[in-house]
Amino acid sequence: MGVIVLILMIVLSIVMVIFGVQNPQPVNVRFFAIESGNISLSLVIVVSALIGAALIGLLSLWDSARRGIRTMRTNKQLTGLEQRNSELERLKASLEQENVALKERNAQLENVKQTVEVKAIDSDGLISDR
Repeated sequence: MGVIVLILMIVLSIVMVIFGVQNPQPVNVRFFAIESGNISLSLVIVVSALIGAALIGLLSLWDSARRGIRTMRTNKQLTGLEQRNSELERLKASLEQENVALKERNAQLENVKQTVEVKAIDSDGLISDR
């Protein structure tokens, strides 16, 4: 991409030089209330091209600064989300351990329940298992 831009800049420069050499006559330039007097057309073209290049450079710099700020914000959000994710992973592991412990406790209670004989007195006064 950089090579293409360089080639385009060289071609544009050559076209500007050819245009300036073929049009050396003086011109009177007016911009708002400013009047230049008679200056070479090629000088007007070169100055206009330089001003345009400077404006493009400033706009590019502005865009780069905005992207940099956006990248910093995104990185900050990413860091916060990664920390939150770590906290949630730790909480998940803790809850899984607690769940395993509760299942083990439940299994123990089921074993105790099965081993305990529930005895009731029947109508004859005998103890029977239920």
